[in-house]
Amino acid sequence: MLPPHPPTMRPHPPVVPPVHRPTMPGGDAFMRIGWVLATVGRELFAPLTLINIILGVLLWGIGLIPEATATVLVVTVNVCVTALQLGRAQYTLYRMQQAFQASVSVWRDTATAEVAPRDVVVGDIVLLRPGERVPADVEVLAAAGLWVDMSARTGESEPQLVHAGQHVGHGCTIHAGAAWVVCVQNPPRIPLVARLPSRPLGSASLRLQHVVRGAAIGATVLALLTVGVAVVNDQPWSAVLPAITVVVGLIPNALVLFATVTHATAAAALTRNGFIVNRPAAIETFAAVDTICFDKTGTLTTNQLSVETVVPLRGTYDACVDTLGGFVAADGAGNQSSAAISRAFPRAALPFTASHAFESTRKWSSIMDATRTLVLGAPDILMPTLLPQWQEKTTQALQHNARVLLLIEGDSDWNLDTRTAESICGVVLHDQIRPGATAFVARCVDDGIRVCVLSGDNPAFVAHVAAQVGIPIEGVVHGNALDGQCMSEIVRTANIMGRMLPQHKEVVVRTLQAQAGCVAFVGDGYNDVAALRRADVAIAFSAAHAVVRDSADVVLVVDDLAALSAMARAGQRVHTTLTQIGNHVLWRVIVCAVVWVGTVCTQTPTWAPLDSTAIALLGVALPNLFYMFVPHYGTQHLRGRSEIGSAIVVGVILVAGWWIGVTEFGVKDVHWLTGAVIIALWVRVWFTQKTQSPVVR
Repeated sequence: MLPPHPPTMRPHPPVVPPVHRPTMPGGDAFMRIGWVLATVGRELFAPLTLINIILGVLLWGIGLIPEATATVLVVTVNVCVTALQLGRAQYTLYRMQQAFQASVSVWRDTATAEVAPRDVVVGDIVLLRPGERVPADVEVLAAAGLWVDMSARTGESEPQLVHAGQHVGHGCTIHAGAAWVVCVQNPPRIPLVARLPSRPLGSASLRLQHVVRGAAIGATVLALLTVGVAVVNDQPWSAVLPAITVVVGLIPNALVLFATVTHATAAAALTRNGFIVNRPAAIETFAAVDTICFDKTGTLTTNQLSVETVVPLRGTYDACVDTLGGFVAADGAGNQSSAAISRAFPRAALPFTASHAFESTRKWSSIMDATRTLVLGAPDILMPTLLPQWQEKTTQALQHNARVLLLIEGDSDWNLDTRTAESICGVVLHDQIRPGATAFVARCVDDGIRVCVLSGDNPAFVAHVAAQVGIPIEGVVHGNALDGQCMSEIVRTANIMGRMLPQHKEVVVRTLQAQAGCVAFVGDGYNDVAALRRADVAIAFSAAHAVVRDSADVVLVVDDLAALSAMARAGQRVHTTLTQIGNHVLWRVIVCAVVWVGTVCTQTPTWAPLDSTAIALLGVALPNLFYMFVPHYGTQHLRGRSEIGSAIVVGVILVAGWWIGVTEFGVKDVHWLTGAVIIALWVRVWFTQKTQSPVVR
């Protein structure tokens, strides 16, 4: 166990002499510019952006300079809108990190003081605890079971055991244990920000990509057909070039811009309502979630523990609380449970010769001297080490208390295989339900969304909290039962899981994705990071650890889970809007393709580039703006319809009408055909608005 104060003597002096780091004027501005430039580079390689860039190059290559310029303009606006939105989200997250991460414990004089990470200087002695990020390059002075996640520096996902005298780089995260360290190099000016993992797009966004790719393939086929007809009829190249321009105009190069603006608009609206959106596409994905998983501590509950009562099992009440208070005072690292006990029973630290710090993988901590070992931890873990008579007595005394820690005393060589320990007392802890948890869970249940709770706490207490917030309990499982052979069946039949290790949570989320399709995870602890990165939508709270916020798609600033209902409604509006836009663009592409093939085959007058531009502007762009800015209320999606079939029918009718007009009435002005297509497109808009019908989610 880590001593409550740093070692008095250091192994050797720091590498760099102590010096205060100067503050660079305008540092935040440079940081924001860097984030925006990084986002621009990432967006330029997005699939839809690459398609538009290739299209612009081809248009420029065949001499269609105005069309190439318009395509480049669409790409530029799209990238700029995305970069500004994500850059603003990253900057807001950075400012929040400066506010919430200002909790580095630095030893000053005779006590620890809380300072901002950027204020740590060479020579400062820092106390590092589980879940905290190393604020600078440091050297370990004293450590107790220190496991460090160095993936931010080395890319190695497995945590490494670190001992006194070793160096740890800035940006690494304490996985388990605690340590006193000394800063040997000033923190860099720009903090490390975890790269967000790639996530799947929502179904509507994927449909837009398919529409663009399909339109590009179709336009290529029509262009080859147009060139073939021109060669057969021996037409001049000057007549073929405008025809190719019309065919290329079928590719909806502005579709990516409509999708980006729709996502950015929803993200901006959520930002005004207490969200930080790191990935705007997650808003739409959240509306399609089939299963939502919660961590319990700090998510469904407020993570503010308090001691409800102490149950003496050996000796008097005063003797029990004295031993209990002295035990937690001897732990220099501590955790939330020990902090709650320390507030309730402040005592002098007990002397010890060796210790084991608390670690989430084993659920207990201990101190020992020459005669005895004191262990504080989860009753279900420690109970098998008790003498038989003490097991029965302890079970009877604590059977009605779900949230409880057990303090036991064993021999100096105590371990989990011994059966000689005795119980001292049980500590019953209380945790408050987070505001809005009950309301949001009720909404999820009404919408048919399955709700699961994955927690490291006792399964009985997890089930108790789940019942308090209204989660239907399908089955309760202990983490020890989660193995590869029965994982699929357990996940299918149980939704309350306790004593979960971080890797368990990730495996459960992956199994749910294979079964349910789309999974969201809401968490706030470092042990939730693996599950957050695996989930389709990752949601964290602003008070969570920095590495947790960096891993989340959306950060909830307001301390109210009911706010997620607003995100669900926003996602449903985005999905409906993008579905309508995608269907309308697909309908237009098919209608125009049928009309184009019909006019070529019947040798009737065909469109000029100006007609294609008019259709794109009046028949596509304006209706899409209407879909974007006319609100869509309700929580249902639109019923799917056969867009391809209706478009082909309308295209054939237009071709037949145009052929009759040309042959029977001598119509030569192709603007009549252009107007007919635009009217048909607006009639479709009116029809879809009048006939939209709700379906079960």
